[in-house]
Amino acid sequence: MAWLKNNAYRLGLLLIIVVAGIFLAYIDQNTQSLQQSPLPQSAEGTPDQYLENAQLTRYNADGQPYQRMESPRVSHYASNGSSQAEQPRIQVIDSSNRTWHISGDTGQLDNGGNNITLTGHALAVQPDNLWRMTSDIVHYNRPQGRVWSNTQSFFHQGQQETQGSTFQAWINSNHMVLQGNVSSSFNPQRR
Repeated sequence: MAWLKNNAYRLGLLLIIVVAGIFLAYIDQNTQSLQQSPLPQSAEGTPDQYLENAQLTRYNADGQPYQRMESPRVSHYASNGSSQAEQPRIQVIDSSNRTWHISGDTGQLDNGGNNITLTGHALAVQPDNLWRMTSDIVHYNRPQGRVWSNTQSFFHQGQQETQGSTFQAWINSNHMVLQGNVSSSFNPQRR
């Protein structure tokens, strides 16, 4: 008992240190989930801004939406004014108020989002789902209202598949051209 009485100050200090250690360990475990994910890296370097689980909408002067994009991550690079999106799903509204869908594994947005380049499993779908085009690379230019690819492109409409070296579509006039080594196949469904 005398030992306890002589060392009460030391035991109290030890108890405070142990409780403080337990408290700090608890705080550290709970704040790990709040830590930022690692900064994305690319050929442009480290972005000055990035968004996760982004849903972006662009509006015209009348306040009407004309372009929407969803992406798990969008990185912006101030050095060249471009943005990169991972797995972007983009909706473009044409002059007839129809929604076109374009997507790819990655996307590069330049000129304030007016020029978009989608790479890897790129897809463009006409609003009425009458046709879709797939390619490795798809470009979109908003001022021209044009979707195109300068790589091997596959055009699908119903049971028909056509391929060519290049593809162009003008979304506001609902006009498209497939050129260069064009071949087509028609696969009727069997009954």
